[in-house]
Amino acid sequence: MARTKKDTPLNIPGLAKRAEPQAVEKVEDIPDIAAGGTRATINLTVTDELKWAYKEWCTRHRLSQIDAFKEAFELLQAKHGR
Repeated sequence: MARTKKDTPLNIPGLAKRAEPQAVEKVEDIPDIAAGGTRATINLTVTDELKWAYKEWCTRHRLSQIDAFKEAFELLQAKHGR
């Protein structure tokens, strides 16, 4: 019996390949600047494209949006001063 499109496996290059293990470098612990403090809300107005790009990036890198924001703020402080 000949295969039809419905029962033919997908031919997507690299999809079935297992990723090679990569060396992981230890990252310095970032102090939690919100530890012990009260919580607040920040409202930002950005384009819809930037909003979805940020959400997808956080998901891809398995970071919560809050953790990504905190890390970005720490990096900005390190670069430009506190």
